[in-house]
Amino acid sequence: MKSLITASLIACALLTGCGAAPATYFEPATESSPGHSAQSRDVDRTAGVAAESGRLIATEVTLTIQTLAPDSIHRQVLALAVELDGYVVDSDDRSTTVRIPSDKLQPALDRIEALGEVVLREVTGTDVTDTYVDLETRLNNAEKTRDRYLALLDKAESINEMLTLERELERINGLIESLKGRLQQVSNRFTYASITVRTSEGIKPGPVAWLFGKAFGGVKWLFVRD
Repeated sequence: MKSLITASLIACALLTGCGAAPATYFEPATESSPGHSAQSRDVDRTAGVAAESGRLIATEVTLTIQTLAPDSIHRQVLALAVELDGYVVDSDDRSTTVRIPSDKLQPALDRIEALGEVVLREVTGTDVTDTYVDLETRLNNAEKTRDRYLALLDKAESINEMLTLERELERINGLIESLKGRLQQVSNRFTYASITVRTSEGIKPGPVAWLFGKAFGGVKWLFVRD
């Protein structure tokens, strides 16, 4: 029995894949340019990659909005995240990051862009499929290994064998919890899109600048010829 338990422990350890190499991430190049239509096209294209290939894409969007009321912008973004069943990652008086269900990303962007002038837009799509599949496989193997340990524990014939198996069960249970946590983190990356809104305060012309602008506008017409 002891030799059987030892052989089983070695086989189970190999199946859990504790030393597996980390999965490689594929990160498409980030594109930046102002304009609502271009932004929508890029987000739709990123979503299309996932739909057409069956890949799991984590989408991150960063918008820089020029406004005279930055506080109002951030408050509305926070309220929008709650309304769309998302959540807040962090927020201050210059930047707010929220996560929105991926299927509600485009409606969220449409509403945020309507809050002010978008002067910079960045869209990044990261393929997390390999990482997710790797973690899911390792979790399944770890759970099967736990079942084997439990079966061996029922057949243990000595205190030493029981203690050895219990130590291994404690280790494998810790591994399972760790893998579940990492799998949940990766899952959140593609089920919730990240939106970061940064604000740059617009410059409001003072009385002198306003009068100068009006005067210049009137004078220039003196030099217009048919």
